[in-house]
Amino acid sequence: MDKRYQIFVSSTFSDLQPERQIIMRTLMEMGHFPSGMELFSAIDEEQWPFIQKVIDDSDYYVLILGGRYGSLADEEISYTEKEFDYAKKTGKKIIALVHENPLELPVSKTDQNEAHADKLKSFREKVCTGRMVKFWTKPEELAGHLALALPKTIKTYPARGWVRADVETDESLLRQIAEVQRKNINLVARVNELEAVQKETKSLQLGLEKLTEPINFVLQYEIIQREMASEKLISSGQEDFEITYKELFHIISDELITEPSEYRLRSYLAEKLLKDKISLGKAQHISTKMRLEDLKKIMMRLLACSLIDIYFEERKFVGAKKYHLTDFGKKFMAIY
Repeated sequence: MDKRYQIFVSSTFSDLQPERQIIMRTLMEMGHFPSGMELFSAIDEEQWPFIQKVIDDSDYYVLILGGRYGSLADEEISYTEKEFDYAKKTGKKIIALVHENPLELPVSKTDQNEAHADKLKSFREKVCTGRMVKFWTKPEELAGHLALALPKTIKTYPARGWVRADVETDESLLRQIAEVQRKNINLVARVNELEAVQKETKSLQLGLEKLTEPINFVLQYEIIQREMASEKLISSGQEDFEITYKELFHIISDELITEPSEYRLRSYLAEKLLKDKISLGKAQHISTKMRLEDLKKIMMRLLACSLIDIYFEERKFVGAKKYHLTDFGKKFMAIY
C-alpha cells in the first residue's frame, strides 16, 4: 500500500535555514509532507498548543541539531528541546541529525552565552542517548543521511500515514498537495530572504550608532636610526588618541581582507595612526605596537557589530588567532 507521511522538522531557525531547506526539499522529493516552524508566525507560549497539535498529527519527527541552543520557553528550556521532549513523550519515532563538531562552526552559528552552551551540551547528550543518531559536518550531507534513515524507520516502525481512498482522485489530490507544499517552500524561502534583508538593514543602522562612539588610548613609540648593520635610538615618546570605532574600522578594513594575525594587526594599526603624527628623517624607522587590551577592545566592538569574525589557525605547536571581514563587514566597508 502506497503511503505518504507527515514529518515534523525541528531545529533552531536563523542559523540552520539552509539545512532546513535541504531537509524540506528532500522530504518533498521522497513524496512526504514536511511541517515545522515555517507554519508559525512566531514561536512563543501562545503558539505552543498549535505546535503540539502539528506534532500530534505528524507521523515522524526529524531533529536537526547544530551549534545553537535556541530561544527559551517559560520552563527555561529551548523551544527545540521542548518540541523534542514532547515528540518523545507522545511516542513519535525520532530521526536525529546532529552536527559532529559544533565547535568548528563559525562564531555566528554558535552560542556565545555560556549558560546556553551548557544547555546545548546537555541537550546533545539527551538526543544521542538511546537512539540511532546520524552525524553531519556539511549541510549537503543531510539529504543522504535522511534518505537512508527515513525508509528504514518507516519499515521498522510503520505509522498511520496518508492512504488513497480512490486511486485516481487521491493521486490528483496528492499532486495538488505536493504542488502546494512546493509553493509553500518557495514562499517561505522568499520570506526568509526578505526578513534577512530587513535584519541586515536593522543591524547596519545599529552598527552605525555603535561605531560612532569614541575610544581613547595611548601609543608609545621609538624612533630608530639604521646605519648599515647597526641601530641607534634617536628618541621615544607617546601619542594620545581619541578616535571613533568607525574610523578605526576603515583604517584596518583593507588589512582585514588579508586575514591578519593579532600581532600583525597591532603593528599595522599603530603604524597607520602614527604616520601623520611623527616625522621621520632619512634612514629612520619608527618602532611601535599598541597595547593588546586596546586592540581587543576595538575588535570586540567590531565583532559585536558583526563586521568581523575570528578563527584560529592550527599551527605545529600553537593556534594563532586571526581576524577576517564578514560578508556584512565587506558591504559596510564598501557603502560607508
